[in-house]
Amino acid sequence: MTATIYNGRGPIGVSGDQTIVHHTNSSGGNERITINYVRFRDGSGGDRSAWFDWGDFNNSVGYGTVEIKQVAAFGKYFGFAHTTGSSNGWGFGQYVMPRGNGDTDKMDFPTDLFIANGDEFKFRVTYSDTNRWLEAYSIMVIPEV
Repeated sequence: MTATIYNGRGPIGVSGDQTIVHHTNSSGGNERITINYVRFRDGSGGDRSAWFDWGDFNNSVGYGTVEIKQVAAFGKYFGFAHTTGSSNGWGFGQYVMPRGNGDTDKMDFPTDLFIANGDEFKFRVTYSDTNRWLEAYSIMVIPEV
């Protein structure tokens, strides 16, 4: 079996919850989901969150959900991050980690997930405005044979 690749960018002109990727494992075996790259536009104000859901959605305790708030960029591998020339430029860690404020920060996320046959994976985002907040994503699903 071959890998399935999901590449793209978020919608523009919409607000609210948006499902970006919804994948169901029908391979007959386990699958690995690798989140290679996700890039969000910086912005202020409003609710901007991303969720990864995976597992058996028919069982209330059979799946995981991770919410990530106020994200810059993240993924499995990074080769470069530029700091701005201003006095308040960011370092590499600030470019590639979620950020927010106080104890509402959601600072952890997996870049490899595994799902069994029949399980599902969703990548969702919430927009409180109609701008394109999700600039790019690349997610790979690999059958584990």
